[in-house]
Amino acid sequence: MIPGGPPVEHPLQALYVTGHSLGAAMACLFTVMLCADPAYADVSSVLRATCTFGQPMVGSPALANAIAASSLCERDPESGAPRRFARYLYRKDPVPHLPPSLAGDFTHFGVEYQYAKSWQIGRRVTGQSGNPLDLVLLPATALARRTVLRTLPLPWPSADDHRPENYVVALTPPDRSNEFGDDRFSS
Repeated sequence: MIPGGPPVEHPLQALYVTGHSLGAAMACLFTVMLCADPAYADVSSVLRATCTFGQPMVGSPALANAIAASSLCERDPESGAPRRFARYLYRKDPVPHLPPSLAGDFTHFGVEYQYAKSWQIGRRVTGQSGNPLDLVLLPATALARRTVLRTLPLPWPSADDHRPENYVVALTPPDRSNEFGDDRFSS
């Protein structure tokens, strides 16, 4: 599959791209590059889906609009599920709100699934944080989550909600073991 390279004995039949946090941003940009560059048409033809977890925004509103109009964001006509690009956001994970609006205009694209007590397609796409106080409150909310205050529904983003194990546990069906062997991280 390398342009100009030797023939491949067992060619790639399906490709799924995924990542968490910075890896999610990289997966997102890799997918866009893969689908935009004709040199990778043979690889992009086997791309089945890109699923990211706790992904920060990677592009301008113009880029998001261009991608939303492309095949990357189309939905299955029967189920309504995204065919190729989905983002997952766990509770009050602050990273999907980054970069802050002070850095310029950024926006998400693709279908967003948000988790509160179950995964739901987001009613509205997560936007940028415009309040610098949100970043200041991250350490305080992380500490509050480790005290008796953990049962209170705090209104601020929480760095604890960005941990990858939250995403793994929340996506694991209730009748299955997760890679941690229990549900110690779920709540």
